[in-house]
Amino acid sequence: MRGHHEADERQRIVHYLVRELADESGAVEHLDAEDLAGLVSGTLLKTELGRVENHLLACPACRRRAIDLQADFEAGVVPMLLRRPALREDGGRLFGRRLPRRWTPWILGAVAAVLAIALPMTEILPFGASRRSVRERHFVFRRLGSPQLIDAEDGEVRPVEPGGFVDPGQEIVARPGDYIEALKSDGEVVALVEGRWRQRDPGDLFSKRFFDRAEADRPTIRDLAAAEPEAGRGLGDVVRVIHPLRRIHDLRPSLRWAGGSGGQGFEIRVFDEDDDRQLFKRVEDGYAIHWPDEVLSLRPGGRYRIEVQPRPVSRDLVAKLRFEVVGGVERDEIDRDLVRIAALGGAGPSMLRAEYFRQRGLHAEAREELERLRRADSENVELLMRLKVAYRRLGLGYEESRLLTIVEKRR
Repeated sequence: MRGHHEADERQRIVHYLVRELADESGAVEHLDAEDLAGLVSGTLLKTELGRVENHLLACPACRRRAIDLQADFEAGVVPMLLRRPALREDGGRLFGRRLPRRWTPWILGAVAAVLAIALPMTEILPFGASRRSVRERHFVFRRLGSPQLIDAEDGEVRPVEPGGFVDPGQEIVARPGDYIEALKSDGEVVALVEGRWRQRDPGDLFSKRFFDRAEADRPTIRDLAAAEPEAGRGLGDVVRVIHPLRRIHDLRPSLRWAGGSGGQGFEIRVFDEDDDRQLFKRVEDGYAIHWPDEVLSLRPGGRYRIEVQPRPVSRDLVAKLRFEVVGGVERDEIDRDLVRIAALGGAGPSMLRAEYFRQRGLHAEAREELERLRRADSENVELLMRLKVAYRRLGLGYEESRLLTIVEKRR
């Protein structure tokens, strides 16, 4: 009977601990010396046991004090005060049933076990933080602060990152000052402010189609971000044009190149292939120039060629690449869409603009947007994955391979 009674008593205490932890209650003040003395010496009344256990669950400092005091008590090095039974103010014995001292180590162990199992599931929030469950998928395009995302399946905690999605069942932990802007599946733009979602734009057919395409391409982006460079690892010492490439929208693009020794600078030439004429020639020491003010803008629908040659000039080292400027009806549509993108995501470089250019196949300008964003958010893995895919689409094997190494380290 005694064994059954002790087993029932253990079960009662475990259930009590779990129930108290689920209620997320806890004391504000630390346990005093009398509470710890009663627990360690076995003179704590069972009527006080719940309060002490509950506090031990919530307070790491008092747990350490209790464990240390228990070790000292067993070694016989604590003051005699802790060895005497608790007394009333009038000197009499306290009424009530005392918890046997042999239970003390077990109680402390039970507290530790419950915490080890339950705390990873409950996640004690930072001071002032809020926790918001996600009920539908969102495409995140802006973030301020350091909001975190808790995965529904494995409990993994990771940052909320622009360029990524938050999925139903996940939870967002936001501290004071954290801010998120995201696009919902119905095209609505919402912002997480002070732990609550607020509408920023009701959305329309354009924003809904934008979300649908981003969601549909999500697996492809992840696969390409993990793939080996299609154009090979490339050679870092060979001069190569970085921008502009393929198809662009900008009529006055910056020109960028990489590689090559360029001991005496680089000679840059831009040609109009439709008119078979040279637009301009420059000699530069660095690896980028803005479109010259005195040179006319590029022509919508035009085809062009850029040549970059290290100095002293050698025909074997010249890099030549052709590109074209979007024109006609397509250009009018893009101009109109970019106005809407600015209304949804604000002016300046944005993840919405980068994603829009990717969807339109303008990978050079998607890469330009992502490079600008990277300067302010270099740890964003979702951004780095998208940038790696842009390099791949542009055939920049050397840049893609370098970024793949970074992505693999940070995943």
